[in-house]
Amino acid sequence: MSLKIACATDDGVHFYDGHFGDAQKYIIYDVTSEKYSKIGKIPNLSIEEKFHGDLKKAQSITTIMKKQGIEVLVNRQFGPNIVRIRKKFLPVIVSDDEIDIAMGKILQRYEEMKRTFDSVQDESDEYKIIYIRD
Repeated sequence: MSLKIACATDDGVHFYDGHFGDAQKYIIYDVTSEKYSKIGKIPNLSIEEKFHGDLKKAQSITTIMKKQGIEVLVNRQFGPNIVRIRKKFLPVIVSDDEIDIAMGKILQRYEEMKRTFDSVQDESDEYKIIYIRD
């Protein structure tokens, strides 16, 4: 079994230096207990935020990610909409700047992430935030 992960980025190499939903694009990975594979990228076509923590922005990002079958969102930071996002996706906050370095650490924590993802049974539950620090 695998997890489908979206990493927020502008340049395809580094994590976006801002909130997940504001990145220009997302690199998509398929991760198993043995390896991670880059399977594509998608542009961020979400609506513009009218105010910080805009519900419509969260709904727009959710729609984009669900259409791609994404289960895990990864970035260095998330905004106030993380409260809404945690009902739909497993958020992972990393300290590394480079996506490839963080993906290696995510691979090492795959079993924990998979257990956490599988622990949420319905939308009344929330995913806990996983922190991957140096």
